[in-house]
Amino acid sequence: MTAQAAMQALLLGLVEALLPLQGGQKTGHNQGGLWCPYHGEFHVRCGEAAFPMVFLGMQPGRRALFDHGLALCDWMVRMQNANGSWYEDQDQWDGTSVFQLLALAALLDTAGPRIDPERKTVYCQALTRAAEWVCENIRLRRVVINYVAGAAAALALSHRVRPQAKWQKKARSLAFLATRRINREGFVVGEGAGRRLLKKIYFEPKGIDIGYGLEMTLAALALYIQLSGEKRLIPDFDRALATHLDFIYPDGSLDNSLGSRGYKWTIYGSKTSHGSQMALAFGSPRNPAAGQALVKSLEHLGTCLQDNHLADGPFHETGQGVSCLYPTAIKAVNLACTLAYMPGVDHRPVPWPDDEDKQVKAFASLNSLRIKQRSWSATISGYGHMTPLSGHGCDRQYFFVPGGGSVTYLYHAAWGPVQAATQLAYRPMETLHMPALDPRPESLTPRVVLQTDQGTATSAHFRKARIQWQAHSDAILVEVEGDLVLPIGKGQPLQTALQIRYIWQGDSFTKYYALNLRGACRMLAIMEPVLWPLNAGYAEEAAGLRLLKDDRCLLVQMAGDSGPFGLQPLKPCVFPLPSLRALPLCFCRKEPGAGRQVLQVSFQVKNSANKHPKETPPCPACT
Repeated sequence: MTAQAAMQALLLGLVEALLPLQGGQKTGHNQGGLWCPYHGEFHVRCGEAAFPMVFLGMQPGRRALFDHGLALCDWMVRMQNANGSWYEDQDQWDGTSVFQLLALAALLDTAGPRIDPERKTVYCQALTRAAEWVCENIRLRRVVINYVAGAAAALALSHRVRPQAKWQKKARSLAFLATRRINREGFVVGEGAGRRLLKKIYFEPKGIDIGYGLEMTLAALALYIQLSGEKRLIPDFDRALATHLDFIYPDGSLDNSLGSRGYKWTIYGSKTSHGSQMALAFGSPRNPAAGQALVKSLEHLGTCLQDNHLADGPFHETGQGVSCLYPTAIKAVNLACTLAYMPGVDHRPVPWPDDEDKQVKAFASLNSLRIKQRSWSATISGYGHMTPLSGHGCDRQYFFVPGGGSVTYLYHAAWGPVQAATQLAYRPMETLHMPALDPRPESLTPRVVLQTDQGTATSAHFRKARIQWQAHSDAILVEVEGDLVLPIGKGQPLQTALQIRYIWQGDSFTKYYALNLRGACRMLAIMEPVLWPLNAGYAEEAAGLRLLKDDRCLLVQMAGDSGPFGLQPLKPCVFPLPSLRALPLCFCRKEPGAGRQVLQVSFQVKNSANKHPKETPPCPACT
C-alpha cells in the first residue's frame, strides 16, 4: 500500500469515528459540534475537524461527510470570539486560534466553489477576523515557536483564499522567524515558557521538543514553503528534518522521551500536535528516508487506535474504554493537509536509514546520545532543561526533562520498545489533556534512587550529567558521571558521586551502576521498569525477569558486585501519558553502609522454544 492510500484509509477511519459524536444537539448553540465523551463537553478546537470531513466529502459517494463538515464549521464559526480568536478551554487560552484559522482557510481553499454563497460569506468574514487577530497577536513574547510557524502557514492559506498583502507579508516574516530558531544541529529551539526579569527583560523560551519541533513547527513550515514557493527556507528545513528523523524508530514510533514538552508524549507523537506526516511528505523528494519514515509512522498510528480513535499511547486497551477526541480530530487535520497540499509525491519504501550495525550520534544542544548497535536502538538523555509551567514565584511548577544520563528510550528490532521515560513526578500540568490521578503513578524512567534522613535524590533529576562514549569493533561503551544531590538543612547540599556505564556488545546490553556513599543511608534502589506488551507473558526470577512474546524471550538479570540487592515484588502498573504498561523492576539494598556500591543489569533478547506466552495473572492496574 502506498503512503497516499494508507493516509486516505487512516483519515477515513478517524473521521468516521468522529461522526457519532456530532449532533448531540439537533438544534441550538451546539448544533453540529463534536461531543467529547471523556470530558463531557464540546472542545472548541476540535472544530478543526471540519476540514478533513469536507475534504473527504468532496470525493465521489461521500456527500454526507461534506454536509457533516459544513455543520461542524458552522458551529466553529459560532464559537468565535468577537475579536476573531477562539478559546481552547476554560482558562481562555486563545493561542490555538492559529490552527483553527488554518483549518478554516484550508476548507475554503479546497471546497470554496462547492459551498453555498451565503455560508461562504459567513466563513470568509470569520477568516478575515481570525487572520487580523493572528497578525496582531502572534509573536514570540506571547506564544512558543510552533505557534509562530503555524501562523505563517495559516496566513499563507488565508492569503490564498482572500489575497491581502498584509497577511502575505506577516506570513513571510513569521516563517523566517521560525526558521531562525532552528539551531546548528537541526533542532527547533523555543518550546516551553519564557520568563521576565523585573517585568522589563524578557528571556525567550529555550526548550527543545522533538515532537513539537517535527509535528508542529516543521509541519507548518513545510506547508508554508509549499504554498509560497519560498525556496530559501528549504535548506534549513531539510537539515532540521534530517535531525528529527534520527528520533523516528524502525517501528515508526517517535522518541520524544527527552522533549521539553515530553509530558504529552504518546509514542506515536505528541497528544495535541498535528503530526509528522506533512513534514515527512514535503521532505521525501529530497530525502528518501523521510518517505520511509512516512510509511512507518502511518503503520504505527494504526496500532494506536481504540475504536478508530487515537488513544494516549500503544497500551490503550488498559485504559478506561473511552478516549478524548482531541488527538483524533487534530491528527485528521494533519492527514488531510498532507493529502491536499503534498500531492503527486511517490513515497515508496527505501532502506531504513538506521540500517548500520553500529552508530553513535551525539547532540551537544541536548547533551544526549542516539545509539544504534545491531538490533538495539537507544536514547541516552543528559538534557537538563526545566520547563516552567504555571504559577508564580515559589508556587511555580516545572517539568523536569528526564535526564541524568538515563536510557530514556530502549528498543530492540525483534522485540519492540523495552523501556521508555515518563514524567519523574506525575503532574497533570495541562488539565484538559492529562488525567488527574490519585495516587499518582510511579515514573517509568530508569533511575537510581537514594533515600536518607535528609531527603531523597534521583539520578534522572541531576542537570549536569557528563557523558562520554567510545565505539569499538563489536561494542559501544557509554560512560555517565554526575552527582546525586541531597538537601542538607540550610548549608551546602550533600553530593554523592554516581557513575553509570552502558555497554552494547554483540546482541546484549548491560548497565553498570557504581556509587560512592559518603555515609550510611536508608535505602539505595535501582529502578528498571520494563515495558510489558499486551501479548507477552512474564515470569519473575530470583535475579530478574523473563518475558515471553511469540517466539522471543526478553531476559533482564541483575548482579551485585558488593553484596546482595533484593528484588522487590512486582506490581504491574500503567502510566497514563504515554499510555504504557510496565513491570517496574526495583533492585533494592536497605541501609547500605558507606563506600562503593555496584550493581549491573543486563538485557538480552533470545529465541524462545516456547511459541506462546506463559499465562500470567491479570494486571492489577488494568482491572
